[in-house]
Amino acid sequence: MDFIADSLVIGNLESGEERELIRIQSPQRFQGSPAWSPDGTTVAMATQNPAGGVRGWAIAVDVETGESTP
Repeated sequence: MDFIADSLVIGNLESGEERELIRIQSPQRFQGSPAWSPDGTTVAMATQNPAGGVRGWAIAVDVETGESTP
């Protein structure tokens, strides 16, 4: 059984290929729209976790590695 999750997927316009960049598990959720860094190496995204009271933070995801930093 798969858990409910949110995913951030990026696509290559030339090839049409899609790749899941990052997946977060429920109850954590993405909020709003992602923002690309000017050099295209990082995507920033707001997240929210309602468990134990609503908490939110921003993460930055490296497009090459998929590693995220709060």
